[in-house]
Amino acid sequence: MKKQAEFWEPTEEGIRCLLCPRLCSIPEGKTGFCGARKNEGGKLYTLIYGTVTAANP
Repeated sequence: MKKQAEFWEPTEEGIRCLLCPRLCSIPEGKTGFCGARKNEGGKLYTLIYGTVTAANP
């Protein structure tokens, strides 16, 4: 599921993700280092929203 992300700002190169200390600069159509966020149409989207990433049995 894809959802528009929070914690980003537009830049001349594309988008800067502000979620973690890496501060990825993400050009149009590319994902950040984590692979969980993508620049689509000048907006940042999370690609893992609603996905279970851990469970405690």
